[in-house]
Amino acid sequence: TLVGGAQFLASDGGTGVAFDGVDGYVDVPDLSFGGSEALSFSVWVHYRTFASWSRVFDFGNGQDSDNLVLANHGTSATGIFAVRLSDTIKEISVANFWDENDECTSALCHVAATLSVPAKTLKLYRNGALKGTHTHGLANYPNLALTRTKNYLGKSNWANDGYFDGSVKDFRIYTVELAVGAVAHIAQSARHSANVCGAKRWLLWPPGSAAYTQRHVTLSLEAASAAARADARMRAARAKAKADRRKANSYPMHAD
Repeated sequence: TLVGGAQFLASDGGTGVAFDGVDGYVDVPDLSFGGSEALSFSVWVHYRTFASWSRVFDFGNGQDSDNLVLANHGTSATGIFAVRLSDTIKEISVANFWDENDECTSALCHVAATLSVPAKTLKLYRNGALKGTHTHGLANYPNLALTRTKNYLGKSNWANDGYFDGSVKDFRIYTVELAVGAVAHIAQSARHSANVCGAKRWLLWPPGSAAYTQRHVTLSLEAASAAARADARMRAARAKAKADRRKANSYPMHAD
């Protein structure tokens, strides 16, 4: 649900949202990832200004409560990907992540943040390149099975933090850890719509309305996985049909 000064980007048909940095955000329905052991967040981001601890996303159960956060540090361009279990925090901090070479301040840049519970790692990518990795020593961290009920794009669960000033596009959550090649594939997709194998949830895709966005964020993991498999089968069938046509057209014609 769009709240306050958040609105769909008129120029791209509804796959992105512009935030005013004052009171605009997207209120995302409850999230639970069941028995997943990894997550990957994929999003195109444009920062206009750096409000204090402004969030690209903050999924949790309130302040210091099981938060999954992508933000800027203080009022700087340092990138933060932070994961909390209750109030225990593990994070990646990358200096100049958001303004290096103006990649995220002059246009949309692709950002991916991944976590693996078995490998005990967090990773942060920008435009297909790995920019930071953090390995911790905590088992079963974080808890992906619990339900997070206070989930926002553009807003923090901390009352004193600023609102995000910029825009985001094509936000996805995958219930797998995307490999480096998969992240690069998405980042190199000119249409920002690359298909990558793995169960996924679309938060801001494809064109539509607030109702469409809400319906797709609440897709069950099983439904998302089934959709991915169906898409793969359809693509394989099209490729086979194309190959068959090419083969049929390759036979030489003989005159009697």
